[in-house]
Amino acid sequence: MEFNDIVMSRYATKKFDGKKIPEKKVDELLEMVRFAPSALNLQPWKIKIVTDQKIKVQLKPAGFNQEQITTCSHLLVFCADPDYDGLIKKARSALKEEPCAR
Repeated sequence: MEFNDIVMSRYATKKFDGKKIPEKKVDELLEMVRFAPSALNLQPWKIKIVTDQKIKVQLKPAGFNQEQITTCSHLLVFCADPDYDGLIKKARSALKEEPCAR
């Protein structure tokens, strides 16, 4: 299947069947997310993986009480850093420290 076909055939899951996703698959997904593009290539996010059922129940109201919050095996919570100015300063500082290869 072509990537375009995969993207165009997506759907919203309303409830999961309780099957656990193998950790290897979760690791592969996180590796793909790590390479996702972002503005200025800053990747201003951290991803928290929640598997504890009690925590998922606590988070459910923040997800508009959707069933998939508590029926998923791994809940991925994306935590964005809105401090773009700070991120840009940090990136500039890192670039100044790195010697340029010529």
